[in-house]
Amino acid sequence: MLKRRWLLYWPSKPLVGNPQNTMLKKVTTIVLVVSVAAVATYFAWRIFAGGIATPNPNNNNIGGPDAEKASTRTLTLDPVFDFWIHKASKDIYSIAPSGQIIRVGLSPATSVSVTSQPIPELGSINPSLDGSSVIIKFGHPNQPSFSIFEIGKKEFRALPAGITSADWHPILNNRIVFLKNNGGVSQLATLDTRNNKILEVVKINQKDLLVEWVTEETFHLHEKPSSDQPTIIWSYDSKTKTFSLITKGESPSMLKWWPEKGRLLKWAGGKLTLADKNNHEISTINLSTAPDKCFLGEPIIYCSAPRDQYAINQNKFFRAALMRDYRGSASETIYEIFSLSAGSNRQLSASPMLSSGEIEQIGGGLRSVKVEKNGDALIVLSGQDRRLYGISL
Repeated sequence: MLKRRWLLYWPSKPLVGNPQNTMLKKVTTIVLVVSVAAVATYFAWRIFAGGIATPNPNNNNIGGPDAEKASTRTLTLDPVFDFWIHKASKDIYSIAPSGQIIRVGLSPATSVSVTSQPIPELGSINPSLDGSSVIIKFGHPNQPSFSIFEIGKKEFRALPAGITSADWHPILNNRIVFLKNNGGVSQLATLDTRNNKILEVVKINQKDLLVEWVTEETFHLHEKPSSDQPTIIWSYDSKTKTFSLITKGESPSMLKWWPEKGRLLKWAGGKLTLADKNNHEISTINLSTAPDKCFLGEPIIYCSAPRDQYAINQNKFFRAALMRDYRGSASETIYEIFSLSAGSNRQLSASPMLSSGEIEQIGGGLRSVKVEKNGDALIVLSGQDRRLYGISL
């Protein structure tokens, strides 16, 4: 009975031992218990209340309170042919080699099939500026077919037969420009998808061209790039009905236009150049890579390029390797992701973003990579395993 009273309260005279020492031990024990409980409560709060990166339920962008701590995330396990981003929702859409369109989730388990219809012999995709629709090229390379897929309606719409190249209006998602073989010439025309109205722009006495719609009145016409033949890129002004040269027969010549930025990246004469819509040079970039391997952000440009820039520039087979990568062929070249500020400097220097270990975590090493920016993350398509990865910025 006496021991039970001792546990419930402290009597004025302890039964045994030095009263001061006994009191000190009791106080120390209580302080330790309270401290441990406080620490445990803090970590439980960090884990369950605020420490886990939580996806936004309204989109599949990489995000959450601590998203920046998870540098790399695998988004797909199955092979991806290509991908694009719906700008309003920030949803990522991929197309499989079979032609199936998938809305990519934060992890492979959360991806959702949008279509099940197979598409034979995929050639390329070209999303509208807002990402709500995409032009799909498929079929035999010498006689391709083109269709438009609208995400909102989840339906395909065939474009006229005989088209060899097509591109979206620089702003609108209901108008396209296309090149169509018409006897011995190519017809450049626009199509309003709302009423199927076709307007001819000009006839060109050359075939096998690629077209880009730059401004309301301006179009880029590309010869298909070659590693051993000079190629030319023209600009055509439909208002003045005049052609002007963008590149002058260099090998290879490649160009990518960003209508929302009013900027273009051009590879010609052995250098990568940032220019305005009139082809006035803004900056040269100290990277050797194809323009379609870059994403023009603001103020940062992100590019994938061969890791060993010195060796690749000294290699006489560089142009052939660049063309293989441009066409999406298998490449043994290890790629790095570089970032550079798109400021007013005449010479832009690129800095690698990933360590060698981080590169190897992405599909066993990057090969011929496509890069897009989505919110606070880069979405990367690895040419090695054809998977999508998210890299937090």
